[in-house]
Amino acid sequence: MPKIKDLEDRVHSKTSAWEQMFLETQQLSSSDEYPNNKGVNLASMIFDETPQSEIIAAYDLNNEIYKIAPREDILTEMKEFYLKNGIAAPFAVRVVYLILNHPDFGIYVLQRSNKSENPYHWSVSVGGHEIYGEDSNTAIKRETLEEIQIPINIVSKQEYERLISSDINLDESGIVTYAGYLPNLELTKKDRDTGRIWIKKVNATVYIGRSRKVNFKFNNDFDYLLNKDLEVNGLQKEVNGIEFDPKDELLIKIQKKTKDYGFELQYLIKQFYDLL
Repeated sequence: MPKIKDLEDRVHSKTSAWEQMFLETQQLSSSDEYPNNKGVNLASMIFDETPQSEIIAAYDLNNEIYKIAPREDILTEMKEFYLKNGIAAPFAVRVVYLILNHPDFGIYVLQRSNKSENPYHWSVSVGGHEIYGEDSNTAIKRETLEEIQIPINIVSKQEYERLISSDINLDESGIVTYAGYLPNLELTKKDRDTGRIWIKKVNATVYIGRSRKVNFKFNNDFDYLLNKDLEVNGLQKEVNGIEFDPKDELLIKIQKKTKDYGFELQYLIKQFYDLL
């Protein structure tokens, strides 16, 4: 087994042509021609085939930027590193998670569609990568709209506690607050095409929230939907099914059928159980 230090040196010695080109554009960010850019938009101009939404950063163990590149390139490097060396790559990507509660029915739990990572696993309400240049608040707002079509307002913990104890109308939006930060969290992933297991390291910002907004039809039991029942445009691409579970019942389900639930959901429910 290679030593960690040797592996770190090998990772840091590699600089892709993409990253070199990106770094060369950084100096233009403060120029008269591009006064308001932060670099990411310039990179998108150069690499037209890579949408801005696919550009993320990887961070080393000191939380310094190791690489800025298309998402699939970074995740592929992570996967290949693990499969070759048997340990997680010594860099992480930034992600955001939201555990969203419906006051009447419980936690929104989404079954992933046929995605490249952990297809058809039951997952946390909302989750995704931070686009390079985003902060975590911006990222979780974007991801929540993309995945479950719910606009959210982020408030302080004190304000959140006050609002959930009030008669605030949550029929058309949600209220959300910061719950915690989990650096260098190692997630177990299963590749859709090969079935091989690998480890993805993330720096995760976690939020909790509440909303009554429901954008889709329920089945007769009012607790579960399949892809064909989803009404929202684009939602079918993100999820295969949706259910609502009170947190105690969700824990029981996870214990009975652990393999059906993504590691993120299993870990986050236990980690933030008392806040939900």
